[in-house]
Parts: sequence; structure tokens; C-alpha cells
Amino acid sequence: MPPYLLSSWVAIFAVFAFIGLSVFALEHRRRVRRENERLEAVLSERTRELKDARDATFRFLAHLSHEIRTPMNGVIGIARELELTCEDPVRREHASTVRRSGEFLLKIVDDVLAAGRIEAGGIELERVPLNVAEIFDDCILLLRDTARKKGLDLRLDISPAVPPDLTGDPTRLRQILINLISNAVKFTDAGFVEVSVAAEECSDDRALLRFVVRDTGKGIPEKARERIFEPFLQADASTTRLYGGSGLGLAITKQLVDLHGGSIDLSSVEGEGTTFMMSISFERSGKGTAVGRESKAVADSPSEGKPSAGDAGGRQTALRILIAEDNPVNQKVCTMFLRRGGFASEIARDGRETLERVASGRFDLVLMDLRMPGLDGIEATKAIRAGEAGEAYRSIPIIGLSATTDDEGCSRFEAAGINSRLSKPLSMDGLVAAVRETLGIAANCGGKEDL
Repeated sequence: MPPYLLSSWVAIFAVFAFIGLSVFALEHRRRVRRENERLEAVLSERTRELKDARDATFRFLAHLSHEIRTPMNGVIGIARELELTCEDPVRREHASTVRRSGEFLLKIVDDVLAAGRIEAGGIELERVPLNVAEIFDDCILLLRDTARKKGLDLRLDISPAVPPDLTGDPTRLRQILINLISNAVKFTDAGFVEVSVAAEECSDDRALLRFVVRDTGKGIPEKARERIFEPFLQADASTTRLYGGSGLGLAITKQLVDLHGGSIDLSSVEGEGTTFMMSISFERSGKGTAVGRESKAVADSPSEGKPSAGDAGGRQTALRILIAEDNPVNQKVCTMFLRRGGFASEIARDGRETLERVASGRFDLVLMDLRMPGLDGIEATKAIRAGEAGEAYRSIPIIGLSATTDDEGCSRFEAAGINSRLSKPLSMDGLVAAVRETLGIAANCGGKEDL
């Protein structure tokens, strides 16, 4: 074959080979693109299914919390009333046993629900102004009576170096501290429980705080210390029988600290006590007032800044509270608690009736349940703030009542314009204190119209 023909055939073969390879490459790219699109569609569908499953889990947990906490409010509230009114010491002790058992059950349910939400990734940290002193006061107020009954000194120390302009999630920090402090009080029979916070590092935009909870209790055995933050673990098999609880408190605490990007550790000597040490970094906003205070024992001290019995301008017995609540048992509990606090009350069974009652002008404060038939607590609060119950009552003080762990619902409730929120089951002291504080604030601001 002549050389020029051979060269022509080689050129033709090269052209066809190039075309073939180009077609093959193009088809391969098309197949890869189609496969990528298919995988992306599958991934998107699986992501949507996971989100739907997570949302369903959150809704289930919120509904379960509401359905459990609502009747428990009745059980604990009525048992408390029986404790206060029953003259027979044996029956009074029975009522006290019912109340304490209800509180233990509720704590276990709360721990299980909280652990489920954390595992499902259902907790996102807020970034709002955070006052360390107020959080400590809330924790101490909640546990002061328990410590006093055991004869314990409950000490508090906030370093003056703690910055006043912190931002973070006050609810989760409060939950962490309550878990640690209540654990210390539970396992300490004599001596003291000391809570302190100091600033380890500070810059213009961040502050690393170190929290320490120290007690003189029974201590933790060395073999249990390495696994103390694992779920359902107690120091020994008798702990639940003697002290109650689910064994989830410290596990939840560890998970919440991890969510903050912090660290927690402990040291303990059997028979001498335990110290929990926790470090968490917070952002700084550049605004705030001093929060430092000297170390002091607070187990027998009255709550600072809270109006005492007979406050609210000396008008306490004349004040009327509207209870917006559809559950008959909870209506009865709220009425009993308010009556013991010196307040008169009336009932509204749904949001629409609440608006009508507020418009009558007979009430100084509203206890607003979150979930009610028809117009719920959120919409009723928005309507009041919008003036639908009358311009003169747009700023009537409203305390929200919630039996749910649904953070989104509670946030919407607060955004609607409530002054404060209480979780069910209610305690008599907590409800009366919240009413007095809210009415005290209203009096200082010149009444309903100026709030």
C-alpha cells in the first residue's frame, strides 16, 4: 500500500477514534450526571424524611410532656392543698407522700424527655443577654427550702470579675446549674453546698467562666467516677431506692455543656464530698451592669428583690386575677394557690372568653394557659396586646402557663407579649411569688396602662 494511502487510513482511523472517544466521554458524563442527580434526589428525599421524623419526634415529645404535666399539676397541687389543710397528721403525711412521689415521677419524665430531645438534635442554643446573678438567684430560690429542711448552708459566690455583658442561653445554663446544685443538695446530709463562678479568661468579645459546685456529702466511689456522666448510671444500686431519680441528670448536664463547647469534670473523696468544675465560654455584647457579689449563705435568706406578703402597694387583698385555663383540675389548683396568696380570682375557659373578661376591666393580671380550645393563649395574648380587649388594657400584666417542652411554642408565647412564664406543674410558692413580682413591677410603672 502506498505510503500516502496508509497515512490517509491512519488519519481516518484517528478521526473516528477521536469521535468515538468523544461520544463515549459525553455519554459517560451524561450517565454520571444522571446518577448524581438521582443520588441528590435520594439524599434530598432521605434528608426530608429525617427532618419529618425529627419534627414528628419533637411534636410527640411536646405533646407527651403536655399530656403528662397537665394532670400532674392537679395531682401535686391537690396533694399540696391537702398537706396544708388536713388536721390528721397521718393523712397529712399521706398527702405529703403523694406530692413527693408525683414530683419524683415528674423529674424522671422530664429527664427522659430532655434526653430524647438532645439525642434527636432538637435543642439549639439561644443567643440572648444573660445575667449570671439572676440565674444563680433562680437556682437558689428553687432549692433553698430543700437545703433548709436538711439543715444545709447553701452558699453563693459570684466573682466581681464576671463580665456583666454576656450573651448565651440562660435557660440551658439554668438547667445545668439546677442539675448540679440539686444533686449536691440531694447527696449531702450535713454541712454545706457552695456554688461559685469566676472569670478564667476575658477578652473584648468573649469570656470563659468557671463554675464550681462543691458539697460536703457522701462523695462518689472511685470506680463510678469515670462513668458518672453516662445515662442511667448511679453510684451504686441503692442510690435510686434511697434518693430517687432516673440517673439521667448528669448525663443531660454533660450533653448540654458539650452543646456549649465547654468542659465539665469532678473530684470527689468518699465520705467528704464532691466538687464539680465546669468551664463555658460566652460571647460579650459590650453592654451590662455589674453582677459581682460577696460570698454568703443563702439557705435561710428571703428572696432578694421579691415583694413580700402584703406588698403590691398594700392592695394585695383587693387585686383580682383572671385564670385563663380550660382544664377544670388546673382551674381548681390555681384558684386554691391564689386564694392562699391573698388574691381573688375568676375563670375564663378559652381565649375568646378571656378577651371578654379582660375588657370588663375587673382584673389586675391574667394567668394565661398556652393551650386552650379555639383561641389559644398565644393568639389571646396577641389580641390583648393589639387592643382587642380595649386600649386601656393592652398592657395588663400576663403570666403565661405552659405544660410543654416545645421551645418554639414557648418562644412564640413569650414573643406574643407575656410578662413572664411559669411551667406546670405549678408550685404554690412559685405562682404566688411570680404574681407578686409582676404586680410589684406594674405598681412601680404606674399601673396597667403604663406597663
